[in-house]
Amino acid sequence: MLPVVNGLPESADKINITMGYPLIQTPIAQFIIKMIRMHSEKNEKGFYYKDVLDLIDSSYSRQRLKEHYFAARGRLLSGDSSFVSYDDIFRGFKSEMFDEVFMWYDEAQNLLPLKFILKKIVNSVVIAGSEGENDILSESNSVKIVQILTRLITVLENDDSLKIKNDAGKLAILIERMIMGESVPFSGDPLQEFQVMGMLESRCLEFEKTAVLSVNEGIMPKGKNFSSYIPNDLRESWGLPTYKHSSALFSYYFYSILFKSREFYAVYAEGGDENYNEKSRFIEQINWEARRGGIFEGRVASVSKNYEAESIRGMESIEKTERIMKRLKELKYSPTSLISYMIDPVRFFFEYVLKIRNENERDEVGANIIGTATHDALQIMYEKNKGVIFAKENVILSETLIEKMIVDSFAENKIHNTESGKPYLMKRVVMEMIKNFVRADIERAHGNIKLFDLEGELSGSVEVNGGKIDLHGKFDRIEEKDDEIKICDYKSGIAEKSELKIYDRENLIDIIKWKEHPMKYAKTFQLLFYGYLAHNDMKFSNKRITMAIYSLRKPNDVFDLVYESNEKVVFNDELNEKFKMILVGILNEILNSGMPFKKQKEEE
Repeated sequence: MLPVVNGLPESADKINITMGYPLIQTPIAQFIIKMIRMHSEKNEKGFYYKDVLDLIDSSYSRQRLKEHYFAARGRLLSGDSSFVSYDDIFRGFKSEMFDEVFMWYDEAQNLLPLKFILKKIVNSVVIAGSEGENDILSESNSVKIVQILTRLITVLENDDSLKIKNDAGKLAILIERMIMGESVPFSGDPLQEFQVMGMLESRCLEFEKTAVLSVNEGIMPKGKNFSSYIPNDLRESWGLPTYKHSSALFSYYFYSILFKSREFYAVYAEGGDENYNEKSRFIEQINWEARRGGIFEGRVASVSKNYEAESIRGMESIEKTERIMKRLKELKYSPTSLISYMIDPVRFFFEYVLKIRNENERDEVGANIIGTATHDALQIMYEKNKGVIFAKENVILSETLIEKMIVDSFAENKIHNTESGKPYLMKRVVMEMIKNFVRADIERAHGNIKLFDLEGELSGSVEVNGGKIDLHGKFDRIEEKDDEIKICDYKSGIAEKSELKIYDRENLIDIIKWKEHPMKYAKTFQLLFYGYLAHNDMKFSNKRITMAIYSLRKPNDVFDLVYESNEKVVFNDELNEKFKMILVGILNEILNSGMPFKKQKEEE
């Protein structure tokens, strides 16, 4: 249903949807399930920190915590133990909702009776809904959840013979199954011109135009897949409904809506899923009637549209349509996105225009996973040094913390077992790499520099063809010493000094050579991009702006952006104009409707 609704044209602004949305997929249902699962994993040491992290990352928790959210999250990530108590997490913060969410235990730390736990869940839903939900649909979700839980409380209170083990894990399974079969209706006006409905809802109704989707064999009708323990022969003998009865019902619904519509469209797919790649028998019947001179003669037309998808590898060129051009003008460009365009315009289109990213295969440790784990760990370890002179006493060099951040990053990328095989080896390698870098960083920076900012974002814009194009770049840290600031980027891969040298002071980067050797100028471009944004930011107006890369594989080296003579590059007004020309040139190419995205030849 959701793909259909999202695919409707903008002109269909008033829609009535008669089908319900699965309750299990709503945010409030997921909030409750996470809450109960957190309690099911609790032991004598406390709550498992990852379960608590999942819970406080929900929109309901964040809205309640407000400015305390980052403090609570930081305590979870920087703790020495994997298990935490309620007081550890919400130190100095009191909330009625979190009291209901966490306090399910008596003085002996035994779980309260189930009916009291259910009342606490209901109270937490009511409190969360009173602040966090403003739209009618979200309010309906909360009401539906409360009704289900209240019904269960009533059963437990009135039926003494019902024995349910006082166990959070069992409660999670029970509530999840109760929610699973429920749906929440969309609110709307049945008199709207545009209706999205199921076959059953269409009975006894007449429409000007009707489009029936998925008219494929196995879907409409469902075929012989009849879920029953009673064999088909026995069902027929005893007069019970069979798959033939189901097919007859679908046939009635289909032809009923067909004859009550002035225009009727039946949409089917071929060549897709092997189970549903054949047109329905209903369409074959219509075509047969049209051929033999029946009521459909001269009134049926077939239109075929090929939507066969090509793989990214096979696509050589993509034309820029009006919709694509609109999207390109709305994009906020980063150095990574522009480097991606220079490497392969087709991949840039998929990753940044369509937002289709290549995911890591399960158990595959990619460079992005290592990079994320490294950045997260360094941010937490350096947090106390932010805005002050770097002091080694403020660095949290905890092996437990580093391992925790790496394991979390791996888990987010489908790698859950980090205790054996390649994931374990990579975890140990990354841990050593981070520890070596931090030790070297302490020696280099202690009492010498000020960490102006950590893991922040620079924003700006540039004018291209009379229109403003937004830019942004995420830096890893900004150092300050005297009147100089240095914008720094961490790299978990290899960095060479030759990659951070500008050999042509006049042009900075040779675009033609860059296209021939896509990775040659990538690091230089990224640092110049940061310099451009900082130079045009008022808070750095009186500062000398320099740029550098820290390679975690070479922790003792600082890779400053320099000219061929090894003189540091200082981003000034002259450099600003030169880099702006490069930036506008690349964006002009991207925003040129007559220049399709063409696949770049791979560098040998």
